[in-house]
Amino acid sequence: MGISQFAYLPKDIVDLEHLEILSVLENTLKEFPKDLGELASLKKASFIKNELETLPQSIAKLTKVEEFFFL
Repeated sequence: MGISQFAYLPKDIVDLEHLEILSVLENTLKEFPKDLGELASLKKASFIKNELETLPQSIAKLTKVEEFFFL
């Protein structure tokens, strides 16, 4: 998802069990789905230029992540 005005990610994004790369750049995201840590195959995530303030505790479950950017 590129430059848009997404204020949130759909909750069912966590059902994408084979998702390896998630890039949500330059949006208006204010929070992550609470169950983001269920994306067990996620290797790279980028949430640069959003309005995020905190990370959900569930990200501790993302054991395959190599890169995670959020500014």
